[in-house]
Amino acid sequence: MAVSIANEIKKCVDTCPLDRQYIVNRSCQRDECKTKYRFYNSTGIKCFDTCPSNLFFSNTTCVFQCLNNQYVFDQTCVRFCPSSHAIIDERHIAMEQYNCYSGICAKHVAVFKECRASCPPEKFLFNKECKNVCPNNTVIHANRCVKVCPNTHLKVEKTEVAISTWFKQWWSLATDKWVLRNETVETSQCVSQCSERYPLQFHNSCVRKCPKDVPYQINGMCVESCPGNKLNNLTTKVCVDQCAKTVGEFNRSCYSRCPKHIKYIFNARCVSECPSSHPVALEKDRFVCRKSCGDSKLFRDGECIESYLCDDPMFEYNDKCLHRCPEGLVWLGECRHTLVPKIFVGILCFLLLPLIILSRQLLPDFKMAARLVFMSYEMIEEEEKRLIQSESNSKLKEKNRGAEDVISLHELIPHMEDEHTF
Repeated sequence: MAVSIANEIKKCVDTCPLDRQYIVNRSCQRDECKTKYRFYNSTGIKCFDTCPSNLFFSNTTCVFQCLNNQYVFDQTCVRFCPSSHAIIDERHIAMEQYNCYSGICAKHVAVFKECRASCPPEKFLFNKECKNVCPNNTVIHANRCVKVCPNTHLKVEKTEVAISTWFKQWWSLATDKWVLRNETVETSQCVSQCSERYPLQFHNSCVRKCPKDVPYQINGMCVESCPGNKLNNLTTKVCVDQCAKTVGEFNRSCYSRCPKHIKYIFNARCVSECPSSHPVALEKDRFVCRKSCGDSKLFRDGECIESYLCDDPMFEYNDKCLHRCPEGLVWLGECRHTLVPKIFVGILCFLLLPLIILSRQLLPDFKMAARLVFMSYEMIEEEEKRLIQSESNSKLKEKNRGAEDVISLHELIPHMEDEHTF
């Protein structure tokens, strides 16, 4: 500001002298204000036709802040708010803002209560006052703090509210240094449907995850256990109609890793072992039964290996490296089904059956011929002598038997004659 002295020399000053304390057009004057309003501050008395927007009317004075028992209505300090603007909103106006280490600072902040017809969009109405955050035991609905949600919005969901407030730093109370603080506060609001951020419903609350004692979810609701027609997915905690192919069903539940005694997963079931059609089951793959390792690898003893690692005495068969053929197969240069040998044996038996029946009749002659084949010449001569001697003995016995029959006849005739005589 400029000040004029006797020799009409002007100079810049921070504060007008007492004999020239009125400030008009940034110049210190002796004459009192000819305008309607005045503003008293440390630099002097400023003269205004109307109070600036950052000041309030109080009679003929512009003030930086109304008295504690006053409110601001239409930029004027009043004792009572009119009925049309009965809502009270506490506001802050910062003066002489500047950048500081803490962010944004101000030399002065005016705190006042304004009369309003409604709260600003960023605040919430509670007991005719505008609040940055609703009090405890209340929730937000239509920019109001309510204790009970209306029937149209029965669910309660968490939300976040951004707040900007000015506060005075405790180490700068003497310098009137104010700092702007921005923070986010978690609160709750009434909703008609749960949002994607909190998709599950527990009682009347929308939650991200069901509580531990009510862990399962069905149709967006948290339940203690799935109903009888549903399965418990122990990983996702969702009630499902059937388990996915890569998880196993056991005891009405879907397991990502099945119990140890049935640790393999095949066709969405926990099984004690993989079928021969899907023999590959790796621990890192949660023991899901698969047809092969893929990537030209072979399955050996619970792991997938490169084909060149399948060494003797092991051999490659159907993408596997084996010690022996699978059940139902035999080694005939390679693993073959046992059905072929069985058919061959059956056909052979069928063809040999007539020969076996015929051999029962020819067996004695065959045995004799066999004996002769393997006998020596001397043994043959001895056998011939034995047969001749046997034949001679047989004839002698027959001759003796005939003689005995003749003697008996002669003895019988005399007896018959004697009987006739008597």
